[in-house]
Amino acid sequence: MKQLLIACLALSACSHYEENLGQTRDVSARWAITVGTRQEEAAQGVAIDSLGDVVAVGYRQTAEVQRAGFVTKRVASDGSERWTRVFQPRSADSYADTKAVAIAPGDGILAAGIFLGRVDFAGITLDASDSTPAYVSPAFVAKLSSAGDVVWVAAIPHVFVQAIETGADGRIYVTGGFVGPLSVAGTTLSSSSAGMGGMVIALDRDGVALWGRVFTTNQASAGGAVGEGIAIAPNGDVLVSGEFAGAYEFGGAVHQLPAGRQYASFLTRFRANGLYLASSVVPQSRDQEGRTRVSVDPAGATVVYTARDPGSEPSLAPAVHVLDDAQHEVWSGNLRGPIAFTDDGALFTAQWMDHRSAGKGTLELATVDATGFTWSTTLGTRIVAAARYSGLRAAAAGPDGGVALVGDLTGTIGIAGVELALTGGQLDVDALVIMIDP
Repeated sequence: MKQLLIACLALSACSHYEENLGQTRDVSARWAITVGTRQEEAAQGVAIDSLGDVVAVGYRQTAEVQRAGFVTKRVASDGSERWTRVFQPRSADSYADTKAVAIAPGDGILAAGIFLGRVDFAGITLDASDSTPAYVSPAFVAKLSSAGDVVWVAAIPHVFVQAIETGADGRIYVTGGFVGPLSVAGTTLSSSSAGMGGMVIALDRDGVALWGRVFTTNQASAGGAVGEGIAIAPNGDVLVSGEFAGAYEFGGAVHQLPAGRQYASFLTRFRANGLYLASSVVPQSRDQEGRTRVSVDPAGATVVYTARDPGSEPSLAPAVHVLDDAQHEVWSGNLRGPIAFTDDGALFTAQWMDHRSAGKGTLELATVDATGFTWSTTLGTRIVAAARYSGLRAAAAGPDGGVALVGDLTGTIGIAGVELALTGGQLDVDALVIMIDP
């Protein structure tokens, strides 16, 4: 794909895939399920193991101020439940929120998120009741076996996690933000007690911290930075993407916001041992806060994309930037929804699009390669309209070519031969998991 993307520089139709329409393709939904009760649920991350089984993570609202994180594993062929593990609050005002998931070597499952108070992580209890500062929820990283047994849980104070990834050597990397003093592996990374910075932390396969790096500024007027996406390059390098508001350094020189912008995206790269390599500012087509993620395509090219919140207007299409090894842009375009890579390296993208004037919606799917928009199709129908959009938060491709999507179910939809309805009425939100055969 890298060679195709570089060749794209000569093609005027590459800047927006809508200008180079491809063919409609016969694509089917293998299965679709919801994870829901009469209170709010949300699916926030998804991964597929070597068997093709889907692992989704998120949270369940158990009380007004309590959340229970969950990890659920689903059979590749029909979506039936292999097992579900719940990270259950055990004290007042406590919660657990599972934000991200990755598959470790050997099909172990790595789940990461935030927690507060006393939480039972399916047999292992952590207590953050006396967290300082009190408004900062510590992060957790949990490893589960492929059978769903919790192997270990590690807590990281003053940190909130947005993404997790693992290398072929079993090392684990998390990124997100921090507030307050931060020390990792015996090294003080920041002594600040206020303001938000970004971070990346490496753990060994047993959850022991190896090294950490922070993204900070010396300017009091800077508005914060956060790591939001993480990927591992073919040579083992660690790529971190995120957003910043102000003047920040991401391992090397200080980067300024582009003129006239309030927010910008960054990309920074480290060796597996924490050695800083390079960082750059990634252009954004809109000056709006969102979420920036990073992926590496099968040929090693870096793909950075900014995703809007699932409930935002669908017209706010995120920008996609493809970079070479020197972090120079070779291709950019606009795609809706989270992306995954197909077997031939094309970008698969999906988004539930509600048409409010018609009171209905459809799941819109497409792939894009260096020649532009290669195919598109729609799946599903909105049966009962909702007050908000159904949004997709994450996508993952499996070894058999299937793609799993997770997000929100609002209203009632028909897909994969079933009707999915909310368990708690039209004001409820349930977690939605869909398996696609593209």
